Amino acid sequence: MILPFTLLRRLDCVLAPSREAVRKAAEKYKSTPAQTRDALLKKAAGQFYTPRDIIRLMVKLVFEPDRAKLAKEKLIAIYDPACGTGGMLTIAKEHLLGAVNANLDVYLCGQEINEKTDAVAKADMLMKGEDPENIKRENTLSHDLLPGKQFNYMLSNPPFGKDWKNIREEIEAEHAGGAAGRYAPGLPDVGDGAMLFPLRKLSKLPPQGGKIAIIFNGSPLFNGDGGSGPTNIRKHLLENDWLDAIVAMPNDLFYNTGIATYIWLINNRKPKERRGKVQLINANSEEFATKLRINLGAKRVEISEDQSASILGIYESFEEIKVSKIFDTTDFGYTKVSVERPLRLRYDLTPEQRQALRVDAAVLKLKDDRGDQLAAALDSLARQAPWNDDAKFFAALTKALPWKLPASLVKTIRATLGVHDENAEPVRASSPLLRKERRGWPQAGRGVVSGRRAQKPMMLLNPIPNCEITRTCRSGRTLTNTSGARCCRMCPMRGWTAARTRRATKSTSPNTSTNTRRCAQQPRVPPNCSSWTRKPKTF
Repeated sequence: MILPFTLLRRLDCVLAPSREAVRKAAEKYKSTPAQTRDALLKKAAGQFYTPRDIIRLMVKLVFEPDRAKLAKEKLIAIYDPACGTGGMLTIAKEHLLGAVNANLDVYLCGQEINEKTDAVAKADMLMKGEDPENIKRENTLSHDLLPGKQFNYMLSNPPFGKDWKNIREEIEAEHAGGAAGRYAPGLPDVGDGAMLFPLRKLSKLPPQGGKIAIIFNGSPLFNGDGGSGPTNIRKHLLENDWLDAIVAMPNDLFYNTGIATYIWLINNRKPKERRGKVQLINANSEEFATKLRINLGAKRVEISEDQSASILGIYESFEEIKVSKIFDTTDFGYTKVSVERPLRLRYDLTPEQRQALRVDAAVLKLKDDRGDQLAAALDSLARQAPWNDDAKFFAALTKALPWKLPASLVKTIRATLGVHDENAEPVRASSPLLRKERRGWPQAGRGVVSGRRAQKPMMLLNPIPNCEITRTCRSGRTLTNTSGARCCRMCPMRGWTAARTRRATKSTSPNTSTNTRRCAQQPRVPPNCSSWTRKPKTF
């Protein structure tokens, strides 16, 4: 038995850090308007204090289905890895002793990272005759201060959207340890550590059976792509048949947020009728919420005792109704397949399409009267529409224009005038008309697949009509690339990329120019083979 004076002294020691923090906060915000102070208090309440109506609903969903079993039990253990002020633990014990089994010994444990709320939780335990040493202060995700202990029931409301970058090294090291660690199934994004809490709790469930109730926002339901950490965590729960039910709660239940929230119920020993099934309950309606006379921050509604009993009845009945759906665990699995198809465009050149192109920013920026020339060229091509071949369309358009289409304008024309058509010819970006040119020499050819560029075999040189290409090195060896050939098979520079530089010199013949090219694969180039001459071919 603890004497009143001793109790007060212990409370004074426990609450000293919190009392000092309150004094500092009061001094800091004494000149702040009351509205701002209220907002700060409501924000703090939302961070550390879960509304009691939500806790009572969780407690009923966890304990009431096991009422017959708990009536015969003598000792159980309850754990909250993010206990805050300890409200979930104390309310759970009050419900068990008052409504289920008055002779039950309930062992309460928790862990909290915040120093002030940890002090409040310990004080609450102390005043209610519990052992305050069972409330540990440390980050529950990285440091388990209750190693080896298992618990029959676990309740928690972990923070929403809280990052774990400050403990990233410890978490990733435990994940790398595989099955020996708690996070073997996967890791969520570092910006939101909510999905780490189910894994943390699963490591504390006894093999003979235990239950978990945890509050999440909507993010853990769908975040993560196929094969990502969150997806693998959900897969781990479903494939092991541990996910029992998800209850969608009314909005505006919390003090600092009005977002949608959900209670996840996890059970590693489901009843026979629930095995292989997941129940989804939609309690997000006016039927299950009562409006408050005075709003408490963002909290505008609460769940009454009758409404809580209605939700419990829906859960226990396990039937398909309007607000309750039952699915097989396999219904939630999927396989992600990426399908890439050649981009096929058709050009109808309707008046609406041509007008949209005419007022496009890229066309309006054209110099002189090029915009009018482009419009006139498209008007003439519209008589032959539809064009089902991208290459032929741009060839005709280029021929109708007195100037060359820049690559940026080609892209704009495709986006504005092109219509996806599976019966059209594939768009081939390796076409000389569509390849982007740099310093007078075309770059390597590429193909377009579903709007993305896919690497194709490099085309080194375009055929130059009536020309031959000769390379000469100091050794006296001469190599020739004739018209129509990609690259001479004997050429030691075979495999070079598009030209990087070009230098034209004056010549008496208009068809003769000297060009200097630099090979991108230097180790494969013989010494002094850096120049070549293009000259007219004689027939």
